[in-house]
Amino acid sequence: MWSRVKSTQPICFSMATITARDWIEAFKLGCLSFGGPAGQIALMHRQMVSETGQFSERQFADALSFCMLLPGPEALQLAIFLGWQRQGWRGGVLAGIGFLLPGVVMMLGLASVFVQYQTLAPVTAMLTGLKILAVVLVLDALMRLATKALSNLTYKLIALAALIALAFTLMPYPVVIGLALLVGLFNPVALHEPVATVSSNTAWRAVWMSVAVGVLLWLGVSVLLYAQVGDSLLWRIHVLFSEVALAGFGGAYAVVAWVREVLPATGAPLWDADWATGLALTETTPGPLTLVLPFYGFLALFRASGDWLMALGSGCILTFSMFMPSFVLVIALGRFVEQARANAVLLGGLRAVTAAVFGVIAVFALHLVQSVGDIHLAHRPNVPICMGIVLGLIVYRWLKWPLPVMVVMAIGVPLLLQLSALSVFRFGQ
Repeated sequence: MWSRVKSTQPICFSMATITARDWIEAFKLGCLSFGGPAGQIALMHRQMVSETGQFSERQFADALSFCMLLPGPEALQLAIFLGWQRQGWRGGVLAGIGFLLPGVVMMLGLASVFVQYQTLAPVTAMLTGLKILAVVLVLDALMRLATKALSNLTYKLIALAALIALAFTLMPYPVVIGLALLVGLFNPVALHEPVATVSSNTAWRAVWMSVAVGVLLWLGVSVLLYAQVGDSLLWRIHVLFSEVALAGFGGAYAVVAWVREVLPATGAPLWDADWATGLALTETTPGPLTLVLPFYGFLALFRASGDWLMALGSGCILTFSMFMPSFVLVIALGRFVEQARANAVLLGGLRAVTAAVFGVIAVFALHLVQSVGDIHLAHRPNVPICMGIVLGLIVYRWLKWPLPVMVVMAIGVPLLLQLSALSVFRFGQ
């Protein structure tokens, strides 16, 4: 993405000049970042390690491990971190914006189309197919996580406890994650490889300066926003998304599960079907999956006001609320990568949190399947949609169909059936 220089030593803080080519390469990476965190990380590995040799395998793995410790989207934070290591804070900001911008533009564009044309049968048909795909992707993520998160009895028990606590609303998501972290900290993991000795002479001034700049930027935006709208729906969602950005451990699906529980308290007028629709639209766009949260905010503001332009501006503000903390956290704390990697206690806590996240995603998957498949005690499920979910899971997980093909099929098949009046699906909101 930047200069093609192979390095086997830790990369130092740099203040290299940002060129036009850097901007183009960062934006191109953002345009290609489909496929969720796994696909995005694989793309960055291929470009940064395999093709250009800008980072060694060890450096890339260290960077990824560090980003997994932070709240927020790990793929975005990895892009920021790699840019920061190459070209200082300017490079980090450039890489993060390049990673985000294409997805933000596409998501808000799709959201605008959705609120204008969601009542049209062809559009509804396509959204139904995308909802089915969203369920397939969530279930696939749950299965993949199970093989990594539940490696021993302790982690299995943590996952089960999290599932029960959230399914029966015994405690909120942050409390579940916090308790899992405490359990993990008392169960450190064994470090099976040597780690580099890290100097304790960390640039604390740079750390605090980065944090101070981020806090002042957030306060400035928040003060201006409150002066304009007061204690309105937009303000309440802005505050909520800022909290989620700082406490959103566990990946996009876990964060969406948390937001699903707390967003109605702000007064946001969202329907059950909106949650699957948002995930479906996000899966078709590049960038982090948590871009779905600004979509929910956009939709809530549009329904509350009926003003498309105001909702669009609100979506941009809420994008800032969600992702600005990731820039601050990475640029401020990136100097502690080696310390985090070498800390067996901290790694034990991280793995326990990952196990709890499995339970969170399981609860969210259950709600999503019920919503999309119309599976409730009051009436019969939508059999064709349930069959579509099963078939989609088979061809995606076991037959290994690529995600672009799945997206085309999810959009094209329901649309063709609708247009030909042969649809067996019961389309609706």
